[in-house]
Amino acid sequence: YTVLDLEYVAKTEFWSRMNFGISSLLPIFLSIVFANLLPRDLYGSFRYLMSIAGAFGFLISSGLDGAILRAAARVYDSAFQYAVQRHLRTDFIFFLSMSVFSVFYAINGNAVFSISLLVLGLTAPFFFAFRSYRAYLMGKGKKRLSLIYSVSANLIYILAMVIALFVTDSIIAIVCTYALSKIFSTFLFYKKTLRVFKSSSEKKLDKGIKKILRKAEYLSVMDIFTTISLYIDKILVFHFLGPVQLAVYSLAVLIPERLRTYSRKFLGFI
Repeated sequence: YTVLDLEYVAKTEFWSRMNFGISSLLPIFLSIVFANLLPRDLYGSFRYLMSIAGAFGFLISSGLDGAILRAAARVYDSAFQYAVQRHLRTDFIFFLSMSVFSVFYAINGNAVFSISLLVLGLTAPFFFAFRSYRAYLMGKGKKRLSLIYSVSANLIYILAMVIALFVTDSIIAIVCTYALSKIFSTFLFYKKTLRVFKSSSEKKLDKGIKKILRKAEYLSVMDIFTTISLYIDKILVFHFLGPVQLAVYSLAVLIPERLRTYSRKFLGFI
């Protein structure tokens, strides 16, 4: 028979929900800071750039995180670093896609958008690769530690963004701060995770696990329409109504979108 450890299930579920809840609240706080410190036209332009990057998110191998979680649970610890390497290789196509948009805006004389999109294209693959530490910790059953690391990384990023918003209103500087602070904070806890979980008892990474990881790279492509639908409205608002209207629209839909995500996560509503 199977014995269900209800105390363990309750604790892990608690930390999972805490992680999701805090991760949902921090962007709301940062958006309020943006709205108060940055002119609406600049904030709208920033949201537009983020929406373009987000719409191409299906090119990021997000499916690897689930494979890392399962491999870590089975004590295939080396799958973590192997998956990070795969992330950096396969996510190169995201950089190429963003480079196309960067060249387009450069040809049309918009150096700000061109440089910003190039920065996002260069840095996003590293961010998502290093962020895999969260899936690894979840697989090891360290959900509390995953929460602590995740919140700490977000606080570093938010602090950097708040400082940048007080110092400058340059879109390029803000995008660079966004990208570099994301990479720095995730890399910091990625390296810390590697130091904490050095283990000599791990299983050797076999061909079967490698095959699973390689297949997982393409799972995110299956969500292409879902991913694009999350951002297409903001892209259209920017093009047809302008950056100021996009800033207003982004703030108006921020909380409803978060509540909808929350309900899907915990209540099963649509």
